[in-house]
Amino acid sequence: MIQLFMLYFLLLSSCVNEGEKKHRIVQSANDKKVGLPYKINIAEKFNNIEDVPLSILSKQLKYIALETTPDCLLRKIDHIVFTNNFIFISDLDALYKFGSDGSFIQKIGKTGRGPGEYRNVFTFAIDESRNKIYLTNWGIIQEYNFAGNYLRSIKTRGIIKDFESTQYIIQNSEKFIFHIANEPEYSNPMKYSLIVTDTNARPTVKFRNYHKRKSQPGIIIPKSPFYFFQGKL
Repeated sequence: MIQLFMLYFLLLSSCVNEGEKKHRIVQSANDKKVGLPYKINIAEKFNNIEDVPLSILSKQLKYIALETTPDCLLRKIDHIVFTNNFIFISDLDALYKFGSDGSFIQKIGKTGRGPGEYRNVFTFAIDESRNKIYLTNWGIIQEYNFAGNYLRSIKTRGIIKDFESTQYIIQNSEKFIFHIANEPEYSNPMKYSLIVTDTNARPTVKFRNYHKRKSQPGIIIPKSPFYFFQGKL
């Protein structure tokens, strides 16, 4: 919200001409008159910035140059997963498989509206122990093997009312753990924040959302830091 208000003031200041700057005022909450545009010095508010060397975060730094061909022109890197031998990258439009050295191997599946095809890749998860890829496409999870062959589709939309997730991980090849975006509660508040299902997306455990957002302007963050570390979520 702070960033939004800052952006609002910046945009407002760019739209006010010199004549208006002298006369335009607003009434603040404490009944003081404030001239517009109101300048916010963002830089001076951040006085605790310090450099963090990469050696603190990792013991080794490796640059991997991804091969570029007409078959793998990435619009952007939306989601990336590393396995022992491969790098999987989605750019919202498609899912690509690279070697660990960055060499392009193949595009996973086909884009389209036919059986086994997808229109977009909202997110994906990798089950390396079984060489399986799970790709989310408009309320459906599509399963592929590492060779890129389509195996099946799993419906997620409609299993639980308002259950729509663009982020999930796999636990022990047996469970999906879905993260539900915490959208503002308009007509249908988000009841759950996490839903655990079997590999057919049938819910087994549901965690209630105790931090429901109110109906007010804001930013919806569909993806949060969501991963396993040392066996913990």
